[in-house]
Amino acid sequence: MRPQVTDPHARAVLLRAELTIWSRLDLARAVALEPEAIAAAEAIGDHDGVAMVLAIAAFVAYRSGEVRRCREIAERA
Repeated sequence: MRPQVTDPHARAVLLRAELTIWSRLDLARAVALEPEAIAAAEAIGDHDGVAMVLAIAAFVAYRSGEVRRCREIAERA
């Protein structure tokens, strides 16, 4: 359960951290969280944050055996 965070910057950082954790523990949860984490970073104009989320998403795709998707995501980062 994620704590309720109203500050957009803190929320983006929290989502990125959560995505990082799930990328190691539960690939399906990481995939599900990716759009929300990208949206949060984009909402605050955090281009580095978007790139980090995409890098994590590419790692998740790679670990899932989705090499083509990995490459597509990595190219967006």
